[in-house]
Amino acid sequence: MSIRRLKLKIKELKAKFKKIFINKSKLKLQSIKLLSEDIPLMTNEIYIHNDFYGHATNIKKFVGFDSDYKLKAAIEHAAFLDSFWWGDDINAPLPAIFTMPRRRIPIIKKLTNKKVFAIGPFIHYANHILDDQQITKEKKRLGNNLLIFPAHSTHHVDTNYDTENFCKKIKQMGKDFDSVRVCLYWKDILRGFDKIFKDNNLECVSAGHIYDPYFLPRLKSILELSTVTASNLFGTHIGYSVYMNKPHYIFKDEIEFLGNQADVGDGVNETNLEFEKLFGNFNEKITPEQYKFIDNYLGLADVKTKDELKAILFEIEEDYIQQYIK
Repeated sequence: MSIRRLKLKIKELKAKFKKIFINKSKLKLQSIKLLSEDIPLMTNEIYIHNDFYGHATNIKKFVGFDSDYKLKAAIEHAAFLDSFWWGDDINAPLPAIFTMPRRRIPIIKKLTNKKVFAIGPFIHYANHILDDQQITKEKKRLGNNLLIFPAHSTHHVDTNYDTENFCKKIKQMGKDFDSVRVCLYWKDILRGFDKIFKDNNLECVSAGHIYDPYFLPRLKSILELSTVTASNLFGTHIGYSVYMNKPHYIFKDEIEFLGNQADVGDGVNETNLEFEKLFGNFNEKITPEQYKFIDNYLGLADVKTKDELKAILFEIEEDYIQQYIK
């Protein structure tokens, strides 16, 4: 195949998947099977991991850059606990790294001379998937809503726990609410976990696939429709809940991880024990201690305005030209 023909084929594939994503963006949040279909990562980013959860796509929309523009910073795809880091992020052929909290800057700077910018919760840069009218209508339907985030699997790790017992805990807590929703991760829907929750008469929703650029817009609307969130494992969802002013509660549970140990993480450590301590008792409002902890974990005070983020992008664009364009 000629280079010209190959470029044309890639262009056709991108157009095809763009149409697929646009069609998916119109699906109901309850259309979990269609939202979770396995799809390839279609991105024009230099560092392809930048478009996990559509991070790069949402940042470019936020600042008003064209979708074809390529970010010149590697984006850490999650809020990592303690000093955990991905070698791919550090070694990406780019002059900078985007992280969420400022506490990560000295950790990363020990590993590289690249510039490191803390830009706060990535969900800040995403638009809602639902418009104002849809949100108002759904809030009226759901009323006082409890939103559950079960511990989830990944491409390389299967996460297991006693789902029936977890459903009993959910329904017990749910007695104090008008409605209960379970936000399931795409991988666990593919594993058939949704059947257990549906059999317990729990409404299931999903933010979609990790490679779907509308993941964060869906998650933002799902969180907006909730009153209180809860989970059986710490994670970025807790930080996003607090960022969106939704109190969070952690159910104590026994979780089994099967797969690549590097993706499983460090297991029990001081940080996740602090999560359990702060969020292990239900509070109707976010406490000052919880907010301070999440600020340190997710960088709530590190969010950037459109002009601030645009200035950073221009700065690292110049760095990229100087360092990588020969």
